[in-house]
Amino acid sequence: MNKIAIGISSGDNIKAKTVATIFSLVKKHPEIDLIIKQSCLVHKNRNDIVEEALKDNYTHIFFVDTDMCFSPQVLERLLIRDKDIIGANYYKRNLNKETVIKFMEDGKLVGKQIPEDLFECASIGTGCALIKTDVFKKIGFPYFDFKDEMQKEEVGEDVFFCLKAIRNGYKVWVDNTVDVGHIGEYVY
Repeated sequence: MNKIAIGISSGDNIKAKTVATIFSLVKKHPEIDLIIKQSCLVHKNRNDIVEEALKDNYTHIFFVDTDMCFSPQVLERLLIRDKDIIGANYYKRNLNKETVIKFMEDGKLVGKQIPEDLFECASIGTGCALIKTDVFKKIGFPYFDFKDEMQKEEVGEDVFFCLKAIRNGYKVWVDNTVDVGHIGEYVY
């Protein structure tokens, strides 16, 4: 049986549409718990969420950022896929419709055409991502950080996690059949 925690890393505020998203998830799945960590350090928040989830024996963490919106069916769809690491495709908060998904080509992270269904990639955004806690047990602390030694540059904490997971034998998946919004001045 799955024991799922919604992990929310917050710098300060949470969007009203995100609150509605969380409420709809918990209403549909009252057995789900929330782990909320607040500080300006997103990687610390995510690491703290993982530590608490491991301590309390959760099977999955469903990371949801404070500026995301989607239906409760998104979680169900990701669970059905039964992957160790799976996320949804969503866009950065800009008008260019630039996805958060990256692929690896010649040792470099690149963007390219996104397939329409389920696909493997090099990194996902953890603004909407379902991760089995066994992954964290295997890859070890820190789970999230900004400096990836192989890339020789700073990366997002979610990219750091994905690359570390891949180096530990995991695959990173995206379900591009779910609709997720990234809230800014517009819903991207």
